[in-house]
Amino acid sequence: MKRQIGRGLLGLMVLFWVTAAGCGLTSGTLLGTVNGVNVYEKEFDEWYLQFWGGEEGKNQYLDMFEQYRVNYIQGYMEQVALLQRAKTDGVAVSQAAVDAEFDNYRQQFADTGGKPDMELFRADLKQKGFTEKSLRTYFENNMTLQALYTQITQDVTVDEALIRNYYEENSDLFVVNQTVKTRNIVVDTEEEAQEIIRELDEGSDFAELARTRSSDASAKDNGGDIPEFDADGPYVQPYKDAAFALSEPGEYTKAPVQSEFGYHVILLENKTAARRRDLEEVRSEIEGNLLAERKQAVFEAFLTEVIEEADIQYANLPASPAATDTQK
Repeated sequence: MKRQIGRGLLGLMVLFWVTAAGCGLTSGTLLGTVNGVNVYEKEFDEWYLQFWGGEEGKNQYLDMFEQYRVNYIQGYMEQVALLQRAKTDGVAVSQAAVDAEFDNYRQQFADTGGKPDMELFRADLKQKGFTEKSLRTYFENNMTLQALYTQITQDVTVDEALIRNYYEENSDLFVVNQTVKTRNIVVDTEEEAQEIIRELDEGSDFAELARTRSSDASAKDNGGDIPEFDADGPYVQPYKDAAFALSEPGEYTKAPVQSEFGYHVILLENKTAARRRDLEEVRSEIEGNLLAERKQAVFEAFLTEVIEEADIQYANLPASPAATDTQK
C-alpha cells in the first residue's frame, strides 16, 4: 500500500524525534511497518507524550492532544523511515557524543558544588515523559538527523551572482529608516515646560535640567537620555512627531509637547538620514539566508525521495493516515 507524501515532516524535522522506533518493543497494538520493521502503538504514544512536554503539556492542551494524535502518526512513521535511511547511509553518532549531550542536560540540575541533583533530574524527566534511557535515545536520534542533514547538504553553495541578484531584487529589505537621538524632559504642567524652555534659551544645560526637573525618575541618572529610534519606535506619537520635526543637533522644541505622560521638552542630539545598506554590509546576511534556503530545498528533496521509496504500512488504527491519503 502506497500513498501521497505528507508534508508535515518536511520543515518540522528538528521538532520531531523518534524515541524508540524499532528498538525492540514487541508487544501491544501494531501501529504498522516501515520497510518491514514493526512499529508499535506504544512506541508512538511514548513519543507523542514527550512531544507535548509530558503529562503537564498533555493536560494543558488535552483537546488538541487528542485531536491531532492520528495526524501525527504519519510524521512519526516517516521519521522512522528517515532514521532507517541514515543507518543505511552509514550516518551515526558516537556513544561519547551522546553521553556528552546527556551529561550537559543533567548538569542543569547541579547543586552549588557542581554535582547533579539526581532527584531533581529524574523528576524533570518524569514530568516530560522521559526515562534516562529514552532521553539518551532522543539525543542520539536528534544528533543522527543533524548529521544526516549535514551530509546531504555539505556541498550546497551560493555564488556571487546569486548574492548580487538577491540584493538588487530585494533592495527594500536593506533600507535603514531615518533615526533620531534625543533627550527628554517631561513635567506635569505646561507652565513648568515653558519655564524650562526659557532656561534653555538662557543657556542652561539640558541634561542637568533633566536630572533636576524631569518627572521621569530615570532622568535623574541619565539626564533624559532616550535611545536612538526610528518612526516605528516605542514612544508616544506626539513625542515622535516633535522629535522628527527638529532639524539640527542641539535644537530643542520651542513649545511644550503634550502627551499622556505630561508636557515634554525635547532636545535633538543627532539625526541620521534613511539609506540603503551597502552590499558589503549585508553580504554575509544574504549569503547565510540563501545558503539555508538552498540547503532546506536539497534536504526536502531528499526527504521526499526517502518517503517515496519507503514501504509504510498502517494497521489496526481506527482513523489511520492511510484512510485519508490516496493509496499508491
